[in-house]
Amino acid sequence: MRWMGTGLIDPPPAPDAELDDGWVEVETHGSPETWPLPPEPTGNEHLAMAGDCLAAADHALAIAVWHLQEALADRTGPKAGIATHQLLAQTARLTGTEARTLVAVARVLNHLPGVHRRWEHGMVSWSQVRGIAAAFRTIDVSARADVDRDLCGVIDRGDEPDRVVEHARWPATPPRLILTAPSGGPAPPCSP
Repeated sequence: MRWMGTGLIDPPPAPDAELDDGWVEVETHGSPETWPLPPEPTGNEHLAMAGDCLAAADHALAIAVWHLQEALADRTGPKAGIATHQLLAQTARLTGTEARTLVAVARVLNHLPGVHRRWEHGMVSWSQVRGIAAAFRTIDVSARADVDRDLCGVIDRGDEPDRVVEHARWPATPPRLILTAPSGGPAPPCSP
């Protein structure tokens, strides 16, 4: 496979194509044409291409999770007594762990529509969404809308990827530690 400057991966030449001195003859719309082959990419270009491919994979996963949300919301579809993650694993050739993770993320993102939109637009990665979903299980139901708003603010600021996930683990109002004295009353103030 060769990389083209369009940002897409060019399909390999047809089996009968002749490669000679950096040129390839291909048939397009019934007539043969000769195209120059692009130069082989450098290491940095390969790294950039890997980033592009991962971004495309993230986008595809975001769309797949949206479809999964729609499937989970459809109460009329035939389930045939099979758990959603098992059916997904069978149809998409996933491991059980991968399928359960995708189903869990789909359910969490129902409560985080802002985060989901930002994922669809490439502002957060699958790794971040997975970390946010794992942290979300411990968040009180009444605080979920606030968490979505806060996370969107962190994402929109362009914070470092790990910090976005850390913010999901420790929302704007982290749990307070309340010290009590052995007698059950408030603890005495600390002295310097």
